[in-house]
Amino acid sequence: MPPFSQFAGAVDGKLTEFSFAEPYFENVGDAELLDSTITSLVQDPKGWLWVGTQHGLVRYDGYRFRKFVHDDNNPSSLPGDYVTALMSAQDGKLWVGTLSNGLAIFDPKTERFNHMGGGATDTVLRPGAAATSNVGGRIWAIIAEASGGVWVGANEGLDYWSAGNTHGIQHFRHDRAQADSLADDRVRSLLIDHEGSLWVGGASGLQRRKAGSGHFERIASDPDDPASLANQKIMTIFEAADGKLWLGTIASGAAWLDPGTYKLHWVVDQFKLDRTTHGWISKILEPQSGRIWLATFGGGIDVVQSSNGKLIQHIRHDATNASSLALNHIGAMLVDASGLLWAGTWGGGLQKFLPSNQSFYLLKHSAERNQGLSSPDVHSVLELRDGRILVGSDGNGIDIIDRYAGLVGGYRPFPGQPGKLHDGTITSLAQTQDGALWAGTQQAGTFRLELGSKQWQSYPTNSGMPDVINKFLVAKNGALWVGTAGGLSRWMPQQQRFEAAIRVGGASMNAAVYNLAEDAQGRIWAGSDAGLWAWDPDLRGLIGIFHENQRADSLASNLVQGLLVDHSGRLWVATADGMERLSSWDGKRATFEHISAMLGKPGKSFGENLVEDKMGRIWTDSCVIDPKTMHAVELGKADGYDIGSSWTGSFGSTHDGLILSGGTQGVAIIDTEKFSPWNFEPQVQASELTIDGKSFPLGLLDPTLILEPDQRNFSIGFAALDFSAPQKSRYSYFLKGYDAEWTHVNADHLSANYGNLWPGKYTLVVRASNRLGVWSSHELHIPILVLPAYWQTWWFGLLTLMSLMAAIWVGYRWRLQKVQRRSTETKRLLEKLVLDRTAELDEKNKQLEMLSVTDRLTGLYNRLKLDLTLEAEYGRYIRSGKVFSVILMDVDHFKTVNDTYGHQVGDMVLEAIAEILKAGVRDHDVIGRWGGEEFLVVCPDTDLAEALAVAERLRLGVATHHFAVVKNKTSSFGVATIRSKEMISSLVARADTALYCAKQNGRDRVEFER
Repeated sequence: MPPFSQFAGAVDGKLTEFSFAEPYFENVGDAELLDSTITSLVQDPKGWLWVGTQHGLVRYDGYRFRKFVHDDNNPSSLPGDYVTALMSAQDGKLWVGTLSNGLAIFDPKTERFNHMGGGATDTVLRPGAAATSNVGGRIWAIIAEASGGVWVGANEGLDYWSAGNTHGIQHFRHDRAQADSLADDRVRSLLIDHEGSLWVGGASGLQRRKAGSGHFERIASDPDDPASLANQKIMTIFEAADGKLWLGTIASGAAWLDPGTYKLHWVVDQFKLDRTTHGWISKILEPQSGRIWLATFGGGIDVVQSSNGKLIQHIRHDATNASSLALNHIGAMLVDASGLLWAGTWGGGLQKFLPSNQSFYLLKHSAERNQGLSSPDVHSVLELRDGRILVGSDGNGIDIIDRYAGLVGGYRPFPGQPGKLHDGTITSLAQTQDGALWAGTQQAGTFRLELGSKQWQSYPTNSGMPDVINKFLVAKNGALWVGTAGGLSRWMPQQQRFEAAIRVGGASMNAAVYNLAEDAQGRIWAGSDAGLWAWDPDLRGLIGIFHENQRADSLASNLVQGLLVDHSGRLWVATADGMERLSSWDGKRATFEHISAMLGKPGKSFGENLVEDKMGRIWTDSCVIDPKTMHAVELGKADGYDIGSSWTGSFGSTHDGLILSGGTQGVAIIDTEKFSPWNFEPQVQASELTIDGKSFPLGLLDPTLILEPDQRNFSIGFAALDFSAPQKSRYSYFLKGYDAEWTHVNADHLSANYGNLWPGKYTLVVRASNRLGVWSSHELHIPILVLPAYWQTWWFGLLTLMSLMAAIWVGYRWRLQKVQRRSTETKRLLEKLVLDRTAELDEKNKQLEMLSVTDRLTGLYNRLKLDLTLEAEYGRYIRSGKVFSVILMDVDHFKTVNDTYGHQVGDMVLEAIAEILKAGVRDHDVIGRWGGEEFLVVCPDTDLAEALAVAERLRLGVATHHFAVVKNKTSSFGVATIRSKEMISSLVARADTALYCAKQNGRDRVEFER
């Protein structure tokens, strides 16, 4: 095959543009929990991703890896760590095949593995014979029927479990006396097609067992035909959307069978006129309509047309590109429910790729592939009139990119040499109407290459041009405008020099111009570090527009980084303090619409480098804005958009509507018509359950979590299974029957924690968004039943009341008798008895009340008591106007303590902190455990300054304390003081916001909500 630089993909015989572009693969992994060698992948009905490795089974929820390994002391653990095959069954159980320890079935409710046996078996049975012995040896493939039956292919043959295992296990083995038996016991791959037929790939070709039949028939596997599959090891079988059956062999590449006729076709490399570029095909998928992905074991991934098997693209590992395929040895491949493609490599770990979004092509630098950029850092881009693309680099001059062949040439810097570029950092590019090419540099001014010439002409500072060139603009009338570090200039062709534009009145501009735009009236707009400027062709001068503090509708910021005049003639202005759109301007006064505020994020920058597409959407280097709906969609790696940090002015568009966007790690070519925002609605699942600090299987949540009277504190972890960019998902949870409002958290706080709930029925509801903030309709609902202690039951209350009434009656009778004998003495004794009894009952009631408002672990008040205290203080504030404050405290990195030392040590830390807090607060302060590792202090008659002093004292107490085992710990504090007409929930929320700021600003600090 020719070198990579000579390869261009083709579809239906036509070359495809940018087939040399790099697909973006994002690495996913945890060095400790996820082995670098991935053997199998599957997604279960709940959405969990299961990863088989050489060192165990791993469950992934987008945030955490949960690893299951073999334990000699646990018969319910994984039978062997080397996982070779995975299958998710309809009942939610996971079938796991291993290298030498046979088969196991994992029940996620109990988190136990049911071993189905291991080791080789000597039993050889005819087709249909029944047996109860277990499957053994290496498991190569597991497949499930629609009815629930399961087929397992191993080194020793084929085995079948009927649905529910009602008929035991059926073994199918090769029998020389039976022509319709299994052709070879070495089964390597299995498939059940759309008709329910079983396809078996083995060491001696391909067989089919029709649905309802007990016989195996050879397909395209005639032993007398050397071109057949008879002597091929079929490693993988895949049925495409058009009905073709695709086959991967271990030595001869890939082939397909026509539906119906089953005529065999081998995939041929049209450049080598031979079979596929690599013989070992490990996995086949169709992640894109009409495109078959052939994963190989040593040759990366080949993409071919489903219609004719023609090669479209080679995807290979590139050691110089971190976002390329991690390795060329692919062990597993999967397309999940959202459309993400997962690739597990043999030594390079796990990666994900979004094949459905075909709008982004990435051109990057590669030392291994000469079709890529000569330098990774792109400062400028331009499409020439002949369709080629120029890429201005940081240090290596200009690359010439052909749409089909990639890098085909360039203009390199030769400082001081006549006719050459003197500076390799190309900050801007333009082509004027006469065909001349203009290049702006960072240190050597401007250069021009006339059409047909090979000699660059230099225009240094003595030509009226500063050294630093930021942006060119070719106006509709053919004039060339230049934004420079010193202002705005215009090329004067008659004088062969540049002339600086001056302000109306004659003053110099004295500003660095970053971007330029032209409106329908011929005005040239310039964005600078000192405001927005307009060149008025009638006045032949510049007019400045600036931010005015006293006007809400003025320009948001004087730092203007991007400009665009859209198809309606409206001027868009990207500033450091948000996106703007010019509403009106009379030459003196300008008013602006604050687009960022209209998008719900006032003051937020939505990027720069503005381009409008054919649908009227505004693209920046970081998002897409739809002016019709006023909705913005962020762009990022999850979309396949990875150019590092963009450079101001490094953008452009092509004649056919493509957008060019350059950055520190390459250039993106964006086909905007193919772009579609991410609309996947993820399922929300419970990921972990802890009760009083101890972990329990998730099966306890189904159908209802039941808490015993002595189980008062619990935590339920959760995750939205949108794997595209999980850190961007948002969450809200609400405990029906307890919470008054939703609790909103981000991906850093993936658990709901509650304690000391009063007996009764509750329901925890968790909802989540996808990475674009769109809330999923798939909510998590967990019923919870808290059982009462004996003293919380109705019968205990009734018995107590009856006992009290009986005691009163007995006392009355006794008193009456004493009065009759000795009225004075009886009266005294009865009064004393009543007082004693009353005091005793008061004491017991106080004890009961204290138990109901006390946290069992720390001895502090619980959430219930804190809520009552807040209501009392709030009522006093309403009546008297005396302010009060709250201090919300969280132990820094507490999860690390539990993960490292265990929950017992974590409890010791909480107990010690509770003592520190009790010692540090004032006598009239009320302190309690708010939940988990969070504590709340209610400070009556306390303003903000006093509360900050208390919080600082508490912070210092924790920071200087020597803890057992963990030695030192720190904590973060959020402080808030009640405001006029403010509700309790808002006060606590502000304290929580301040606490979040303390976390963000480095932890071990006190912050207050301003």
